[in-house]
Amino acid sequence: EDAKTPLGIGSSVMGLQTVAVLATIGLTGHATLVNIVYSGRIFWVVAVDYWTGGEGIRRFFLFRLAGATMLLGAVVLVIWK
Repeated sequence: EDAKTPLGIGSSVMGLQTVAVLATIGLTGHATLVNIVYSGRIFWVVAVDYWTGGEGIRRFFLFRLAGATMLLGAVVLVIWK
């Protein structure tokens, strides 16, 4: 019972993300570029986890931030190429 609300909210957010990405691809016709830009969401995930998480999450913040930075570097390399 207690898990229904968080699961409903999480599912709704994921559904909205999917609709937004598909609509953007449909409007622009550039699936690869939309996917590359969409991968930048990792920074928002790291930030939200840090602000809402407890000590367990904050302990690994720098590791997650380093991973997000590497992913951003890869995105920049792909776009720049």
